[in-house]
Amino acid sequence: MDSQLAFRVFVSHDADNAVWFVVESDIPGLNVEAPTLDALVEAVTDLAPHLIDENIRDRVGSSREIAISISHLVTVKPLQAA
Repeated sequence: MDSQLAFRVFVSHDADNAVWFVVESDIPGLNVEAPTLDALVEAVTDLAPHLIDENIRDRVGSSREIAISISHLVTVKPLQAA
């Protein structure tokens, strides 16, 4: 069995509401938002072990480490036709 579990978390920023939030995640139940990206990363790293233990530990077994890849999704506008 691997000594590390790996999860992906995609986050985005809502400028209108000045909040960072989780868009999609491999971690069941992870739904969090924060005023800054740093605060969101801290919240994710604090919550993830608990959510993994509660929701999927029986399927993945115990592990020494949990790796979380946090990616920022950016939406861009298409080019306007000339």
